[in-house]
Amino acid sequence: MSELPTSEKMIEDWIYIYQFCKDNGYSVDDHFGLWRGVVEGWWDWVDTKRWEPIPHPKIVLVNDDCIKTKTMAHVLAHCEIFPSISEAKKNGWNKPITLGEHWFFKKTKRVIIIKTEDNDVSI
Repeated sequence: MSELPTSEKMIEDWIYIYQFCKDNGYSVDDHFGLWRGVVEGWWDWVDTKRWEPIPHPKIVLVNDDCIKTKTMAHVLAHCEIFPSISEAKKNGWNKPITLGEHWFFKKTKRVIIIKTEDNDVSI
């Protein structure tokens, strides 16, 4: 490795990543930049099949009114998965909002939909 971690959290993360690589037959040195991105918080993890970063999820807060009146197309347009609500609907996302984690585009984009009781909603 060309650089040493600086904080206690970074050291813990490097130890975890090193152990993960050792257990799965990967080299940290071969993909140092990608693993460094995980440690420094640029993305969540590395897709070890394609050696690409997995981005942080977009968090969407919804309440009962959103769930009743909006669709997944609204969520996907809000998260910029699709350029517009109509485009998302054309691609089959005119479905009720489902809470939880959703992956899109071969697991390159992630959205987490969380229900809140507040009126402080994302969409």
